[in-house]
Amino acid sequence: MKSLKFKDKKLRVLYKKNELKFLWYKVMFFDPNLNYYQKSLLVKSTFLNLKKISLFKIKNRCNFTNRGLAVYSKFGLSRIALRNFSSAGLLNGIQKASW
Repeated sequence: MKSLKFKDKKLRVLYKKNELKFLWYKVMFFDPNLNYYQKSLLVKSTFLNLKKISLFKIKNRCNFTNRGLAVYSKFGLSRIALRNFSSAGLLNGIQKASW
């Protein structure tokens, strides 16, 4: 379980480091002034190397429990941790709903 947390952290750092480079290559690829040969060289040199750090491989995980399912991105907490923290009064503005 701990290794997943470190792996996810490593992927996030790599993505943040290479995000601007990836966007620049993407803009260049869709440039209408480039011919087919230049675009193919661009694809071979960049997209294949940057495939490892895709944003889709990064998984949201709870910051406290490292749970990968049912994570609220606004808080960075899983539903279980969110319930525990809110019932203890540690999160401002969160109340238990009563009907």
